[in-house]
Amino acid sequence: MRKEEAPSRLGPPDPRIRWVFALGLVPAHLLLVSFTVGLRFDHLVLDGVSIALLFVGGRVAQLAVMALPLWMVGALYEALPIFLPLRGEVHVADLYFAERALFGIEQAGKLVTPTEWAAAHLHPVFDALAGFAYLAYLAETFGFAVYLYFKRPERMGLLVWGFLAVNVAGMITYILYPAAPPWYVDQYGLGPAVMDAAPSAARTARFDELFGVSVFASFYSRNVNVFGAMPSLHCAYPTLVFWVARPMGRGLAVAAGGFALWVGLAAVYLNHHYVLDVLAGVAYGCLAYALVSAAMRRRANRSATAVTAPAVEP
Repeated sequence: MRKEEAPSRLGPPDPRIRWVFALGLVPAHLLLVSFTVGLRFDHLVLDGVSIALLFVGGRVAQLAVMALPLWMVGALYEALPIFLPLRGEVHVADLYFAERALFGIEQAGKLVTPTEWAAAHLHPVFDALAGFAYLAYLAETFGFAVYLYFKRPERMGLLVWGFLAVNVAGMITYILYPAAPPWYVDQYGLGPAVMDAAPSAARTARFDELFGVSVFASFYSRNVNVFGAMPSLHCAYPTLVFWVARPMGRGLAVAAGGFALWVGLAAVYLNHHYVLDVLAGVAYGCLAYALVSAAMRRRANRSATAVTAPAVEP
């Protein structure tokens, strides 16, 4: 087995970054959201906290700098409404019939999709388990990023830049291949897409009802892209975490892989994604990790070559 590298030591962040962020990126972000999703108090809080962390100095500032790709993902999602008018024809019936043909389950004498089969097997225990998976998928990514900063900072770079890459790829796909989620088919049928369809919490509403909360209702009410089922980024994120965690020990890899499987099952049970969406999300997570890993290896090799290259005599 290859011996693991020792955690790398990080130097202080370039002080210019804080000013570029505070005087350039944050004002641009706040202006952007004013014209897209609408400026909210939480935007001001999050951007203010991000600026404060950058100016604290020391390891906190270094962590904030390394986490900037995560902030960039949030900013990109709030810019998504600008590009939604460029979408082509929304895939509704073709995706449904492909799902049924590939993964159909016999039920009451007819073939149904896995999400339709799950509708006949709903249970409060499954509602709770699936809901917790959907609540924890981002917390796993962000929490693991912080853990990596203190334990393996070089792998934190893999995670945060992979996270940015998989989101950019996902958003491009939303424009090129807009796809209706299974809950949409339940509500609006297989006909031409209803472009002003309201977002839905789908079966995560059962979690809200079970625990007397409105977590998912509030979250999905702000969804600006109903036709963003393919790929499932809910599944792409834990897949990316799995690949980053894999060289760090069997226990961590098994836990990350198990969570990725849990989220994939939850996505189908909760009626948010087809199995095809889940598999696409897994593929995007794998591809993002492979591309970012290759880019970081190439950069490391160039740096090593520059350091070891002999000086040329004048």
